[in-house]
Amino acid sequence: MKLKPVFLLTILVFLTTVTHATLLLHWKLDEVSGIAIHEEVNNTSSVASVQGSVTLGVTHLAPGDGTAIDVSIDTPASYIAAGSMTSNNVYQAADPGSHELSRTLATEWTITAWIKGDDWGDRKDRNILSEQWDFEYGFSFHVTKDGRIAMDFEGGEMPLGQTLAVDTCYFVAVRADSNESFGAGLKHSIDVWDGSVWSHVTGEKYSDIKLRNLEVGSFQGDRQFDGVIDDVRVYDHVLSQSELNTLVMLPVRRPTGRVSVR
Repeated sequence: MKLKPVFLLTILVFLTTVTHATLLLHWKLDEVSGIAIHEEVNNTSSVASVQGSVTLGVTHLAPGDGTAIDVSIDTPASYIAAGSMTSNNVYQAADPGSHELSRTLATEWTITAWIKGDDWGDRKDRNILSEQWDFEYGFSFHVTKDGRIAMDFEGGEMPLGQTLAVDTCYFVAVRADSNESFGAGLKHSIDVWDGSVWSHVTGEKYSDIKLRNLEVGSFQGDRQFDGVIDDVRVYDHVLSQSELNTLVMLPVRRPTGRVSVR
């Protein structure tokens, strides 16, 4: 049976859309000087910027070449102002102006980063990526004062993940799916790769999140991460284990059909 050209074109457009609409935001954090921070997906360095005193050009944590940033609790109000994404998918430095004009990640999403902490021993959380908390769907992806990876959001929090050692490199991720892809009743997974072993903590909590006034390394200019952060990413779908393996350069045993982990 021959397929009509219009039908083939429809399939091509659909596949292009599926594989292209995955990685929304990606800060490699490879800068070595200045205050502009490049965002890879939207190909701009005019949005994200260094606030206060953040050390650039430190030894990278993610696979490959490049550098990372070092954020310290000794320098208050120091972080990366990472911009916002509007409801029509425009990445910009300015606040979109209202809750309704900001992009919401609904149904499923993933946040990933590489981290190495200098110290967890304080009364405050150490933030990796956060969103403005004054509105619905605010969130805080962080390490708690006792060294556990965590995700808090307006109206609740996910159960704590693995306890992390200081001065140790980790790949960390939080995946959320309202359709319970992690098992019956399970809507999220907090994932940690320590260089040899995966840890997964799953649970029933779920929330949509907003991409408004994002901050890398702090929460509302406070609760700074104390250590190195590298290669922060936001996806609009829940990554499979195979895709997580790809990000940490592990062998991928089974293809998943998704190709845009980049």
